[in-house]
Amino acid sequence: MRRLIGAPNTPRKWTDSNMRTNLSASNLERFGFMQYKKAGDGKYEKTAGAGPDVISKD
Repeated sequence: MRRLIGAPNTPRKWTDSNMRTNLSASNLERFGFMQYKKAGDGKYEKTAGAGPDVISKD
């Protein structure tokens, strides 16, 4: 018996458009994640998922 060492099994290549599709608001919500976008002055507004509508540093 011989042990053969090969290259690791890696996922397919990621492209910007592919990543944007996978991280879309509908996909994040479907898998139970939340997404917030910076609204300015230390405030973040929810774009996907359950949770508070706005997060602020106050």
